[in-house]
Amino acid sequence: MNEKLRRLGARDGFSLIEMLVAMAIFVLFTGLILNSYLGVVRGLRVAEEYRVLYSEARHSFEVMTDLARNSRYYNEDGVQDGGVCSDAADEFSFYAKDGSKRSTVCYSGAAEKLYIHEKVSGEVFSEYDLHAENVFVKDFEVYVTPSENPYGKDYNFSLGTYFHPKVTLVVIFARENAQGVVNEVKLQTSVSSRVYN
Repeated sequence: MNEKLRRLGARDGFSLIEMLVAMAIFVLFTGLILNSYLGVVRGLRVAEEYRVLYSEARHSFEVMTDLARNSRYYNEDGVQDGGVCSDAADEFSFYAKDGSKRSTVCYSGAAEKLYIHEKVSGEVFSEYDLHAENVFVKDFEVYVTPSENPYGKDYNFSLGTYFHPKVTLVVIFARENAQGVVNEVKLQTSVSSRVYN
C-alpha cells in the first residue's frame, strides 16, 4: 500500500518535457496572434495615410472645381491669359462673372505644388497654396472645350453646333508615408461653367 501511494505521489505534477512542450505551443500561438495583429495595425496605418492624402487632394480639387463652375474661362478678348505665374509649368485662369477678379491656378513643376494667384480689380493680389506642405503634385493638366469663347461675337459657328464651355481637370497628388513609400491619388473631372454669358 505504501508503495502504491508513493507511485501516485510521484505523478502529481507535470514533467519537465511536458512543461517545455506546453510552453513551445504557447509561444508559437502567441507569435502567430501577435504577427496577425501587427499586420492589421500596419494595414490600418497605410490606409490612414492614404485617407489623409485623399482628403487633402479632394479639398484642393474641390476648390478648383468650384472655381470652374462659377467662373468664365475666357477674358474680355475671348482667350486665356498666360504668364501670370512666374514659375509655373502650367496655369489656368478663371474670371469672375463681372470681370473684377481673376483667379489663376498655377502648377510649379519644380516645387511640385499648386497654388492660386488672385488679382482683384487689376491691383490687389494674393497667393496661397492649394495643399499641405507634405503633399506634392506630380502632374496638372487642364483642357478647355471649346478653345474659343462660344459667347463671343467672333465665335465660328461653321460646325453647326453650339458648345457650352467645359473644363477638364486632371491632377496627380502624392505623399510619402512613414515607410518611405510614395502614395498617389489621381483625380479627374469635367466641369461645365454655370456662367452663361
